[in-house]
Amino acid sequence: MVASETAAAEATSAASAAPAAAAETVAAATATGAAAAPPPPTETPTPAPAAAARTEKAAAEKAAPTEQAAAAAAEDAASTGTAAAAADGSGSKEETEAATSSTEQKDSNNLALFAAPSNINKEKLRRILERRKRAEQRIKEAQNASSAAAEQREEQPESFDGEAAATAAVGTIEKEIERSIKELDKIKDKYCKQEAEATVNKSIQHQRALQSSRLAALPNLLLDTKSTAASKQQQQQQQQQQQQQQQQGEHEGEQGLQQQQVPKQQQQLQQLQQLDSILKSVNLEEKLLQELKNLKLGEQAMFIEDAKRKDQRFVDCISEQKEELKATAALMNAEYDALRQQADIELLRLEQVMLEQRKQVLELELHLESLLAAFQLRQEQLTFSVLLLTEKTTTNAVAFSAQRFKLNQCREALTDIAAKFRDVSKKYLLENVQASTECRRLWKQHEKLQRGFDEERKNNGVGQDADDDALYAEADDVLKVLEEFQEAKAANDFDLASEQRSKRKANPKP
Repeated sequence: MVASETAAAEATSAASAAPAAAAETVAAATATGAAAAPPPPTETPTPAPAAAARTEKAAAEKAAPTEQAAAAAAEDAASTGTAAAAADGSGSKEETEAATSSTEQKDSNNLALFAAPSNINKEKLRRILERRKRAEQRIKEAQNASSAAAEQREEQPESFDGEAAATAAVGTIEKEIERSIKELDKIKDKYCKQEAEATVNKSIQHQRALQSSRLAALPNLLLDTKSTAASKQQQQQQQQQQQQQQQQGEHEGEQGLQQQQVPKQQQQLQQLQQLDSILKSVNLEEKLLQELKNLKLGEQAMFIEDAKRKDQRFVDCISEQKEELKATAALMNAEYDALRQQADIELLRLEQVMLEQRKQVLELELHLESLLAAFQLRQEQLTFSVLLLTEKTTTNAVAFSAQRFKLNQCREALTDIAAKFRDVSKKYLLENVQASTECRRLWKQHEKLQRGFDEERKNNGVGQDADDDALYAEADDVLKVLEEFQEAKAANDFDLASEQRSKRKANPKP
């Protein structure tokens, strides 16, 4: 009951804060719209009385859907217990974050009441939680339906039946609770069976491990007994040998008698050892039998304790879950009653919010008319700027055509220059070929003359060296003259081409 009272107090505070938050949001919206909008020009037309009548009709037509939206938003805010969802449903980010945090806290409080066991199936638990959420949603839908019915009651007071809607919502909630209880019982049965099987398997494995450890210890015990018997025999033999040595050193005459007594003593010792080993084996068997009896008694006691423990756990789980389900059902009923009581209070507050919203709608319509007048002025400015742009585009088109004509002329000049360059290059190629053939011919003549000079030099001796030098000098002069002639010809051709270009530039084609 304390939780229900606190939830009711939070819901009432949220409902009281809802109209104030709605008024603040609408005022902020109007302020931002006024700040963003430009100041109205001096030539704005004043609204006529016909326009005022039209705005009043539009406000009256828009009032009905806005009232319904505000009522739904206020009921959501009261159900969640926060002031986040304001009347118009468009709160700020901080309000939405507060609403989500409050709903999460409420869900966490509801979940804390139901502490499921650790090995329970997570998918089934998730389904149970989803069904619980569906039940809460149906409660909200019933509340919305009751609010809508209350609005209809204002118009037609005789057609509202709130008790029938409340009883229907209670019936749906009880059905959901019964389904969840049945599913929880099924889950408990499965969980208890699995836990019992796991405990039995653990006890069986523990007993098998004990038996295997004891069976492994048996051969070690037998080896210990055998090793002790062998060590005793060795000690006795050593003592006998020492005695024999002493007796041999002291009484050599009595050796014959002692040799006859030694085998008798050895036989007696062997018999004693056999008896000791038999007694030890019997004692070990008795110990093993006692341990087996103790094991059987311990197993029976463990099985009995496991069965008692399982029964006690099963009973405890059932009782705890029944108490938790009863507590959740009581909380849900208390919340439903509190919300039902708050519905009538919220309807009265919503009327005030609706009146404030109608006033704000009228103010916004007047502001919209001023914005339309400013829009018309800006539209006229845009038409003037469009005309200026069209004139500029025409002038730009003329300049573009002139530049295109100039480009065409330049392209024609380029084609002419390229053709002339090709002709000149062909001429130079022919002249180069002719000059190369002439150079080869002269070189061959030079080689022939050189050979003749060499032969004459061999025949006439060294006296004709001066004549040879003179011939070489004449040949070099001839080659220099040919090179100068070719360079002069190339320079003349280049000068002619440049003069023709300058003439064409001075007298362009039409």
